[in-house]
Amino acid sequence: MAKATKATVQVKKKRWVTIIAPKLFNEMPLGESYLLEPKDAIGRTVRVSVMQITGEPQKQYISAGFQIVDVQGEKLLTAIKYYKILPSALRRLVRRNKDKFEDSMIVTCADGKLMRIKPYVVARYKTKGSILTGLRKVTREAVVRYAVTVTAEQLYADVITSKLQRAVHDAIRKTFPIGACEIKTLELLKGEGKKPVLPPVPEPKAEQKEDAAAETEESGADPKSVDDSDEPVDGADESAEDVAAEDAEEVGKEDPSEADV
Repeated sequence: MAKATKATVQVKKKRWVTIIAPKLFNEMPLGESYLLEPKDAIGRTVRVSVMQITGEPQKQYISAGFQIVDVQGEKLLTAIKYYKILPSALRRLVRRNKDKFEDSMIVTCADGKLMRIKPYVVARYKTKGSILTGLRKVTREAVVRYAVTVTAEQLYADVITSKLQRAVHDAIRKTFPIGACEIKTLELLKGEGKKPVLPPVPEPKAEQKEDAAAETEESGADPKSVDDSDEPVDGADESAEDVAAEDAEEVGKEDPSEADV
């Protein structure tokens, strides 16, 4: 009788795989993951402290999110996803007798990608609601104008290094003294169903003035009004003596007593 053969069992072992930051951050290691197959990690999100990226201890309360998008050998490649400040850190920025305002907008970067940005601004003093509305408008224009000049990855790096915050702060302080200017949230979005905020356009009045000036130059018309012209009107060539003589004759006809004398 033949002996029964035992089935062999293949045991797969997990191994540590290194997670790499995007090229924008010099592909520095973000951490390791214990996996059976590296491709199983595609789509996952890795959260690290910004202090780990920049080496600045004061940014340990900020989280940077990267999404695993590809596998290269024993390395997991990532792409930018989000940037968030912890709520406890934002609460420490506000003090008594100070006003703050927040905003949320979707901007278009130079490479066509959409990003949601939430600025968080704290004024040095208490102020009126109308002034806060004006500050919010200036903040939105500054962020939108900055975003259209850089790519999504560069915008993400500028937020991590506080370059965007400084640019917005410089734009706001011309209107009102500002104590703190931070980016509460920065997130990369998919383009479906998202309407970005477009950069502000020039005022229509200025355009109308330029169009009117251009039409005047093309037509060759004199921009001076009729009242300012030097051309004489009808009857203006008569001398003052002739006019005085005519008046005297009319007066003499109307008063006969004076004519007899």
